[in-house]
Amino acid sequence: MARKRSEPPPSNVSRIGGVNIERSHVAAGGDIVGGDKISLDGSDSRLETLFRDLVTAVNTSPSIPEAQRTEVLAKSSQLRTELAKPEPDLGSLASLKSFLASQGAGIAAAAAAIFQYPPVQNTLKVLTERFLGA
Repeated sequence: MARKRSEPPPSNVSRIGGVNIERSHVAAGGDIVGGDKISLDGSDSRLETLFRDLVTAVNTSPSIPEAQRTEVLAKSSQLRTELAKPEPDLGSLASLKSFLASQGAGIAAAAAAIFQYPPVQNTLKVLTERFLGA
């Protein structure tokens, strides 16, 4: 008598990048990149809005002297550049996040919104897992 192949329980759902795997059903969508490359979609309008909000927070912050404002704007630009890389550097991201968080509540909140944005969180998660060897 032939054995009946058992299916995994319905709660066994996994997500890998832009690929959803549920039992024997695989659905691909979103931004899919190779296994050794991590990338944020460069045309993400929500991420662009978050960076505009960060620049606005820097430009309207009363606690930052003009000379320092240029440095904070440069660090904001570095954050955008680092996140656009195929493989962002966790150390650089941590340093930029720490710097921006130290520049006052408005700038810290705007920077935090970028790091809380789901595609950025996913990128950080994958980088951290790779770093830890998971």
